[in-house]
Amino acid sequence: MAILLKQFQSLPVALLGGTAAVSLATGGLAEAVVIAAVVGINASAASLSGKDPYRIDRVGTYAARYAAKNVVAAELARECEILLTYCIGMARPVSVQVETFGTGRIPDAEIAALVRRRFEFRLAGIVQQSNLRRLPAPVKGGFFRKLAAYGQVGRMDVGLPWEVTDRAALLREQAAGRGPG
Repeated sequence: MAILLKQFQSLPVALLGGTAAVSLATGGLAEAVVIAAVVGINASAASLSGKDPYRIDRVGTYAARYAAKNVVAAELARECEILLTYCIGMARPVSVQVETFGTGRIPDAEIAALVRRRFEFRLAGIVQQSNLRRLPAPVKGGFFRKLAAYGQVGRMDVGLPWEVTDRAALLREQAAGRGPG
């Protein structure tokens, strides 16, 4: 049985189900990911810490988080998961999928179309928009060290740009048909 589990993936990657599942991307054991799938929680087999901070699988995860938080803040859904699929040699994701688990006020496909139009998912654009090249400088104690030790998401103590919901009003207006397309 093949299951796509990655909230963010740099290539289409399938995990083979079973007690000793193997990630086709890394060759490593992925039992925890399969267990997460069985209980209904999507997860990624990849770790964000330890990767170059400018790799698309790292910053793409940040961009997906940023977009999903704005969808929820815009009250387009109570829950939102965004799946970005990238292929080598292509700057933009080949697929942007949205799953609201039945909590969306409008269809998931319409939310996905809004997200595609209003969020930057190219590597250079994400790095520039998130200010990732300059962001580490003002954080004492090492920006990436703090992310590795205390988590990459859900934190307000470091000023993470992917935790900001500054596009919620725009998404809400556009979903209502009032904003510019």
